[in-house]
Amino acid sequence: MFNKKKLDRSIIVLLILSAIGVTSVAAEILSQKLYLPIIIKPENTPTRTSTSTPTKTSTSTPTKTPTSTLTRTATFTATNTPTKTRTPTPTKTQTKTPTRTPTRTPTPIPVDGNIQILSIYYDGSGLNEPDEYVEIKNLGSTSVQIQNWTLRDEAYHIFTFPQFVMVPNQICRIYTNETHPEYCEFSYNSSSAIWNNSEDCGYLFNSSDVLKSKYCYH
Repeated sequence: MFNKKKLDRSIIVLLILSAIGVTSVAAEILSQKLYLPIIIKPENTPTRTSTSTPTKTSTSTPTKTPTSTLTRTATFTATNTPTKTRTPTPTKTQTKTPTRTPTRTPTPIPVDGNIQILSIYYDGSGLNEPDEYVEIKNLGSTSVQIQNWTLRDEAYHIFTFPQFVMVPNQICRIYTNETHPEYCEFSYNSSSAIWNNSEDCGYLFNSSDVLKSKYCYH
């Protein structure tokens, strides 16, 4: 019993020696059956094996020096975003069509009326008596267009009226060789007398050659 335990211990020693590099010495000891003195301790008392506690070696950890880096700071520029404004849609305005006012057709001026000879101034001044005249008047209530009316005497001296409208109660004179605007400016433009100083008659015809008035003196 003792030898077996001794042998086991020898084997353990060999293993330890083998671990530390003394294999050859161990071999020689085994060959000569040499036995190392082993201190036997009670079996129940475990042998304390001193294990070398590894010493922590403080390794200097290189300190990272902070490198200053330029950091770009984003600058926000306020941009005015145009607001969409609703453009009011123009309302269609209904254009009123102007109502056509019927044009009044002017009432044609009558070409006939109540125009009479009032007097004949037959004894004028001078040799040719240019100031002798016949006086006529519109006795009607309407205006009369006397264009192409005629005035005659017994000797058939004829005066034809130009375009002219005689209003009611208007008086006109037909001179032998004078013009007077205040009396309608009618004139025979005759270089000699028209009306006899002894006796004569004047005849007034409308444009249809209808006798409208007759005036005689003696």
